[in-house]
Amino acid sequence: MASTDKLIEREIAAAAMGVFHRYDGGIRIQIYIPSLSRHIQPRNIVLIAVLLLAITWIARRIFRRDLRSIPGPFLASLSNFYRLAMVLRGQSQWETIALHKKHGHYLRLGPNFVSVSDPEALPIIYGIAKGFRKSDFYTALDPVSNGRLMQSMFATQSDEWHRIQRKPIAHAYAMSTLVSYEPLVDSTTGILIDVVGKRFAATGQTCNLAQWLQWYAFDVMGEITFSERFGFLEQGRDIGDICLGIHHHFTYGAPVGQIPWIDVFLRRNPLRPKREVSDPMVAFTADAIGKRLQSSNDVEQYHDFLSRFLNADVGPDSDKDAHFRNVLSWSVNNVGAGSDTTGISLTAVFYYLLTNPHSFQVLLEELRSTRFASHKAVSWKEAQSMPYLQACIKEALRLHPAVGMPLERVVPEGGVSLGGYWLKGGTIVGVNAWVVHRNKDVFGPDAEVWNPERWIKADTEQLKAMERATLTFGSGSRTCLGKNISLLEMSKLVPQLLRSYEMTLATPGEEWKTQNFWFVKPDALNVRFKAIQHD
Repeated sequence: MASTDKLIEREIAAAAMGVFHRYDGGIRIQIYIPSLSRHIQPRNIVLIAVLLLAITWIARRIFRRDLRSIPGPFLASLSNFYRLAMVLRGQSQWETIALHKKHGHYLRLGPNFVSVSDPEALPIIYGIAKGFRKSDFYTALDPVSNGRLMQSMFATQSDEWHRIQRKPIAHAYAMSTLVSYEPLVDSTTGILIDVVGKRFAATGQTCNLAQWLQWYAFDVMGEITFSERFGFLEQGRDIGDICLGIHHHFTYGAPVGQIPWIDVFLRRNPLRPKREVSDPMVAFTADAIGKRLQSSNDVEQYHDFLSRFLNADVGPDSDKDAHFRNVLSWSVNNVGAGSDTTGISLTAVFYYLLTNPHSFQVLLEELRSTRFASHKAVSWKEAQSMPYLQACIKEALRLHPAVGMPLERVVPEGGVSLGGYWLKGGTIVGVNAWVVHRNKDVFGPDAEVWNPERWIKADTEQLKAMERATLTFGSGSRTCLGKNISLLEMSKLVPQLLRSYEMTLATPGEEWKTQNFWFVKPDALNVRFKAIQHD
């Protein structure tokens, strides 16, 4: 027993020096391992603990029970920085399309984010009263007024606040109401037609049509919102850096929204010095409202959105300051909803027509065979009688929806079953219109190419399926309020511009370049114009 005790004591002493023995068939083998007590310092213990916690955190993300079976890039399951990098490259819509082709309808693109391209999931995710609120992504898109972030109908995560804000003004966006604004749209269209004639058709200079269509859309929204154009078309420049301000707003918000807590250290940082400034569009809007309120003219003489907003019935409990904030929010949302989206969509229509000569000629023939009441303007009713025009507009909106990122929503408490996967409450899901609009089961085997005839030849059931899968203006209760405004402008301007000028690409065969920071904006669409002589 004594000899055994001494042997144990020697082994313990050796272990303290980092020497261990094992016995193999009676032969003692000496193994040297560096002494733990000599090399592990307190700070190293902390580092090891942090490393173990990080490994545990990563493992829990990777092997999360409800998401681990959903395919996707491995790095995306670790961190939202994967998606941030996609957005920063400015082509995330194409990358997402490629990943869905590889992995299927359900794609894990983050530790807690699933990208969905299944048309059957649209009514579940975006349906009215389904409980899928907007995600924290949208907090990075809140506009700034007087140095403070303001809640907006577009970005708010509260469906109840959105409902309360929308109810007093929803009637103003019905198409039956919007057609009363046709004279205002026609007025701005006339300005664009004149500018194109003087600046480009008469001189032979190349026109960046993408730029001018964006300015046109803004001036239309100024006209129908405030009875006052911004002045883009007359001056041929970005008035008050409004377009630049919107560009900066989304080039900040789109990437930061992938990791929303970054915004806490930037715009929402309480330690950051506050400046009493507003986004350029917010500043212009607030100034226009102030002018109207100070005007001696009777508010009733104006027939624009602002007059409807000022007269909106918001209940007896709304004080003067609260009502001004409501009017400001509605007006900012109105201009924002109907400007950039419409400018991009108009550019897409002309791009696809100019790069598809057959469609261009079919539409021109439809124009020649249509009897118009006036050569100065095309009415909404006349535009609706042109099926090929409407098919071209629908096809452009399908192939190039203005928004090129997922419309993120949060799975409500209790979870949901989508495509055979069970997603727990709090999971973020989203559908990208660029992906679902290329679904071959819905839009046909040629879903990735331009074919306006699909909207004419489709039977009733297929047409309904295509319309249900169209996400250009969103879906459900959060559908873009500017949808009908955009359709009104497009239906009137496209035929009127084609009636007035022959149009060709400045560089035939050249493909346009785009950048995706929420809006998929073309860098340019360079064209040449030649006036058409009317009898």
